[in-house]
Amino acid sequence: MKSKSNDYYLLINTDMQIISFSKTLSSICKALYHKELTENQSLNQFIPDSFLYDFSNQIKRCLKPEPLAFERTITFPAGKTYNLQIKLNPIVLDNNIAYILICIQNNYKNRELRKQNKALTRYAMSTSYKLRNPIRNIQVLSDKLNESNEFAYDPDLIKKLLKDISLQAELLDSIISSLKTLINENSDNRMAGQLSVKKFNSIVIVDDEPIVNMMHHKMITSYRSSIKIHSFTDAMAALIFVEANPPDLITLDINMPVINGWQFLHLLEAKGIDIDIVIISSSINQQERRKAFTFKNVKHFLVKPLTRDDINLIIK
Repeated sequence: MKSKSNDYYLLINTDMQIISFSKTLSSICKALYHKELTENQSLNQFIPDSFLYDFSNQIKRCLKPEPLAFERTITFPAGKTYNLQIKLNPIVLDNNIAYILICIQNNYKNRELRKQNKALTRYAMSTSYKLRNPIRNIQVLSDKLNESNEFAYDPDLIKKLLKDISLQAELLDSIISSLKTLINENSDNRMAGQLSVKKFNSIVIVDDEPIVNMMHHKMITSYRSSIKIHSFTDAMAALIFVEANPPDLITLDINMPVINGWQFLHLLEAKGIDIDIVIISSSINQQERRKAFTFKNVKHFLVKPLTRDDINLIIK
C-alpha cells in the first residue's frame, strides 16, 4: 500500500454505498482488487470476507453515533497483508447520521506513538521502583525519629535525620517532576491558547484532500449554519484569498503538495497576516505538535478528521 500519502479517506452513507473517496484510494483498490473504485458502489465488495463481519459490527456501533478507532491486520485478495488503523467518524446532519467518514492509515505512522507509549510504560515501571526507595527511606527515617526518646536529647542526630529526609524528599520531587513532564508530552494537550474571536462569521479550510474539506464543511455548518466556509485544496490559492478576505479562523493541514502547512504559516507571518490557526493533521508526531505551537497564531493541534467534540472545542 505505497503512495505519496498513506492516509486514505472514504465517505459512505448508512446503506454502505460509496459517496466519495480520496484520490489516493482509487489506485490502491485497483492494485488490490483489479477493478475500479467508483461512486454509488457497495462498499462490501471491497472488504475481504474475513473482515466483513467485524467491519459490519463496527459500523453498527458507529451509528449510535460513536466515533471509533481500531487496528486490524487484514489480508486482501491479492495476497497482501497490512496492519491498518481504521477510524469511523459519523457525520450528523439535521440530528440524523447522514454519512460515515472512514479514515484508513498504514500503521507505519503510528510506530512513533507506539514507541512513545512503550517508553512511557518502561519509564513508569522503572519510576515505580525509584519512587519506592525515597518513600521507604523517608518512612524508615521517620520511624527512627519516633521510636526512641533518646533522639529528643541528641540535636545533632535529629539534624542528620531531618537532612536525610529532606534529601529523600528532593529525590522524590525530582522523580515526580520528570514523570509529569513525560506524561504531558505524551498526552493529548490540544489547547495552547485562547482563540481571538468568540463568534466566527467565516472560516477558511486548507487541506489537499477534497473529501476532508467537504466533510469538515458539512460538520461545521451543521453546527452553525451562519458560518461562511471557504475550502481550498491549493494552499497558495488559500493564501491569496486570505490576504484579500481575512477570515476569523483558518484550519490547516500540514502535509500538502507544493506548499505545505509549515510554509503556509511562514508566508502568513511574512505578510503580517494575524489570524488564528487550528492545525488539523493526521500527524501524531509530538515534535510536529511542539513545532506548530512555536507559531504564535496556532491555537490548537487536532488529529483529523474533526469530530463534534473538536468542533465544540473550537466553536463554543
